Amino acid sequence: MFNAGGGGASQFAGGGFMPSGGEAGGEGSAQKRNYDNKTQAVRAVTVKHLADSLAAAGGELVLDGQEVQNVTLVGKVLSRTEDATLLSLVLDDGTGRVAVKQYVSPDDSDLEVRARAELVEGTYVRVFGHLGHLNAEAHVVAFKAAPVADHNEVTFHLTQVVFQHMHHARGLDGAAGAHAGG
Repeated sequence: MFNAGGGGASQFAGGGFMPSGGEAGGEGSAQKRNYDNKTQAVRAVTVKHLADSLAAAGGELVLDGQEVQNVTLVGKVLSRTEDATLLSLVLDDGTGRVAVKQYVSPDDSDLEVRARAELVEGTYVRVFGHLGHLNAEAHVVAFKAAPVADHNEVTFHLTQVVFQHMHHARGLDGAAGAHAGG
């Protein structure tokens, strides 16, 4: 009854998610895979990770041999300044201090303005962003900064930092092999 068109359900076997001819293999998909895996991932980091990798790599953020673009970190706000175009925070995560800059717009919604107002001194915040440089000093340019609602998030973040470091430094098979052989 539904197979009257001749093609049947096999036309839809991929559900629309089948690779096209240009993506099926070859050089294009390898480049895309490398780009997606290495630079688009968000890495959980500490301030010490940032400082150590920048010193070792000469200004580029390289963690565990991989270039990293986007990071997340959790820390306590030590200072806060805001003007018409920039919110500046200084965060301390227990391993060091880092400047965080979030560009603001006069067109921001009331919700965004209220969210920024919650980022006061003494609160813990989670920041998502990428590394920036200004006057030979590194800082994090934030896409989003939000207060930590549950302090278990601080512990979770540090656990995530350790897990991601072990995963990228040893790989999943390397970590399993270390336990089996040791």
